[in-house]
Amino acid sequence: MAKVLRLCLFLHAALVLAPTTSIGAVGLEPIRYIGATENEPPLGIGVAACVAKGQEILVVDRQTIEVRRYSQDGRWLGNVGRLGEGPGEFQSPKVVCVDASGRIYVGGHPSWVEVFEADGTPSHRIQLVTQDSVSSIAVDSEGFLFVVSFDLTTETMIHRYDARTGDYLGSFGDSFAAALGREDVDVRVEQSLASGVVDLWKDKVVYMQNWPQEIRVYTRDGALVRTIEARRDEAGPFPKPTLDGASIELRLPETFGLGLAVSDEDVVWCGLYMKRGGTESSVIDAYDLRSGDRVASFAGAEQGSLVQDATQGALWVSEIRDNVPVITEYRLTDSSR
Repeated sequence: MAKVLRLCLFLHAALVLAPTTSIGAVGLEPIRYIGATENEPPLGIGVAACVAKGQEILVVDRQTIEVRRYSQDGRWLGNVGRLGEGPGEFQSPKVVCVDASGRIYVGGHPSWVEVFEADGTPSHRIQLVTQDSVSSIAVDSEGFLFVVSFDLTTETMIHRYDARTGDYLGSFGDSFAAALGREDVDVRVEQSLASGVVDLWKDKVVYMQNWPQEIRVYTRDGALVRTIEARRDEAGPFPKPTLDGASIELRLPETFGLGLAVSDEDVVWCGLYMKRGGTESSVIDAYDLRSGDRVASFAGAEQGSLVQDATQGALWVSEIRDNVPVITEYRLTDSSR
């Protein structure tokens, strides 16, 4: 029998901030770990994950440059695609998502998103109009693919494509310099920090800017519906970068976004890195998308808890526990009982 590594079984604290929210008095209970057994390949430091139809879990391992499939109970089933530049191949994969029919979309390379059928066979490639690395992707029920990648020319972050034909349909969502109304941000700083995460809520697009952390809700066409300041008041001053010719040395701000996922209860979950007095920590917050209120907050893993997906009463988070990279499935529980 595979020996499961001993991991911390509970988040350190749970505080219900708004008992009247749609999620009620909620707690998080870890029930499953991916990457924590001896009979499967270990996870690298950087991973991204999504939960496919039927609860199959797709994981991008950025360190080993692989896209892995796992069963609902965490068993490794094999890989999708491979390193290369031909059909069904990818360079520097960073993110993955799945559409309603089970097709798999792998992004990361500045030039394209690779698409696979549900069984892993190559389908087609979507050429991108941007040249910066892809930090997030999502496909909605209407067949629109939303790609997060910084466009220096337009200072936009979200780019919409037809997932079937690959046609480019337009861009929206200000980069952080444009959102701040600042023109004095060095382009190297913008390219280093201009990233965020996108997910879908009903007929809306939900995007979190990583710094200063801000959640924005858009229509599919890019009209801004709501802005939620996710602890933006705690962001602190932006650390002054060290610029030397073409190189840049940049320290992380005191708070920084660590992933986002929308759950079935009209709640968006987001992870945040926090540094206070030299101590690093992370927190997982929940916001009601209808009211914009923060409704719950949980202490995450000391070395960071990156929110990956949320569906069917569960939350998937990539984190490092006992120096082991894992993806943890947390079950949402009613802590009032």
